[in-house]
This record gives sequence, structure tokens and C-alpha cells, in this order.
Amino acid sequence: MARFYSLAELKGALIVDSEGLIYGLLDDLRFLPDDVLLVAIIEASARDLVVDRDRLVEALRSRGVEVGGEDTLEYLVARAREEGLDIPVREAVRPMKLVKGFVSIKEVLWADKASLRRGEEVQDVKVILLKTPREARFRGIRIQESLSIPKPEELRDKLVLSLSEGILGYAGDIVIGPGEPGLRAYKGMGVEGYINWLAFLSRLKKSGYRELYERLADYRDPLRNTRLDISLLGEVRRLLEELKAPSAVIELLEQHVDRRPVMGSYRDVPWSKVRKIRDVIIVE
Repeated sequence: MARFYSLAELKGALIVDSEGLIYGLLDDLRFLPDDVLLVAIIEASARDLVVDRDRLVEALRSRGVEVGGEDTLEYLVARAREEGLDIPVREAVRPMKLVKGFVSIKEVLWADKASLRRGEEVQDVKVILLKTPREARFRGIRIQESLSIPKPEELRDKLVLSLSEGILGYAGDIVIGPGEPGLRAYKGMGVEGYINWLAFLSRLKKSGYRELYERLADYRDPLRNTRLDISLLGEVRRLLEELKAPSAVIELLEQHVDRRPVMGSYRDVPWSKVRKIRDVIIVE
């Protein structure tokens, strides 16, 4: 496969190494005379454990290693391992992002985008797959040489990537066929349905929540949008949280949601073609 995308189309894409480990997210591109570099970042939420960059720099300098503010996290960790140093970590106190490393375009096997249904939302999934075990080296993890067949629940919901075809979907069941088992990858897993928006807002108004009614009517006019696709349910919930809606309103919303299970189109992959099972699953 040979698909090309702009930075705007791929910004935020998962960068996955050849071992199926997530290396980071695409944040930017750097253009050199003979190469293009992907700027990979990691994002951490408050209270996540992250590498303590300042302490790592201090420990390296105490060993006489010259390091500076422009050195990437990946470089600092690699040098610390060469020096036999432990990698210090700390708890993030606020959401943050760190530049992890620069990846040459020559390491990219493919880039792909797909719209996948997961739960109640349709997600635009973007992935850049590398030819190199970049994250495995960063974590100090050995190359995965062989695979045993795990229990289905250990695979379910992992992203499935094909070396030749790009994003296949999310792992579902272990299936059986001629002489071997297989892996079923779904383009859509979750639920479809709608929010009965007009009925919900009418009940809200009658129940005395006039201000909430007006704010939600501004979000989506109930006369023009009598129903909202269920993919907007998460957005509506977040809006109600921002408006500090009481639990009775949340319960009322749920009463006006019509759901039906859906398992979309799928691909079955023979187990002999499954190559890696890590953060994601890589198949031929």
C-alpha cells in the first residue's frame, strides 16, 4: 500500500513500531536536506507516571555525559542505559506533553486512516507503522519471536494492523477454519442508535430545567434535529457535566437513548499470519 497524507491529516496519529508497541503521537514534521523527521511526542494526564527528565539530565551530567535541553527523551534514556543508570520517574501534576524523539521518514512502512465504530462513538483512527522496533528499544524489551494462542479476552478490542493493507479494525473473536484458528477483526464494534432529542428536551422543559433546556437547544435545535446519532452521546454527556446538570437529568437523557448492538464488516486472518501481539496486533 502507498498512501500519502499531509501533516494536518495525520497530526495526532499513533506511531507504532514493528513490534506492535506504541511509540508516541505525531506532533509535527521537520524537513532536512536529505530527510523528513516525524516529531513524536508522548502525552500524560495528571498523576500518570512519566520519566523525570530533569533528574535524568542531572544523573547523566554527574557521570560526565554532555546533555542539553534539545536532547530528546529517547536519547536521554538510551544514554542512561549505556551508563547503567536507573531511569527516574515521577507523577505528572498536570496534563503535559514531551518530545520523545525524531523518526526518519525512512523508518515508516505505511500511514493509514480509518473510521471505526467503538462503543457509542465513531472514531477517526490514524496510524503510522514503522519498520523498526523503536519502542521496544526504548523500553528495553526483547523482540517477540513466537506467539502462543491467547484467550479471546486478551485480544479483544486491540487495534489490528496489516503489514500489507493498513488498519483492519479492532480484534473481536478467535475463529476456527481449515486446520488452524484465526483472528476476526471488526471495522465496527459497539452499538448504533440515536438520542430522541426532541422528546428529551421536551421532558427537560416540563420538569422545570428551563436554563438547561435553553443551553441544550442552542447546542442542537430540537425542532430541526428531532434525533441525534448516538455518536454524539459522549459530547452531550460532557456538555451536561460542564453545565453541572444534576444526576436526574443524566438519568433522563439515558431514558431517551435507543441502542442496538452492532458488529460491522470484518476480516478473518489465519493465525499463521498473525505476527505480533503487543499494544496492538500486527498481521501480514
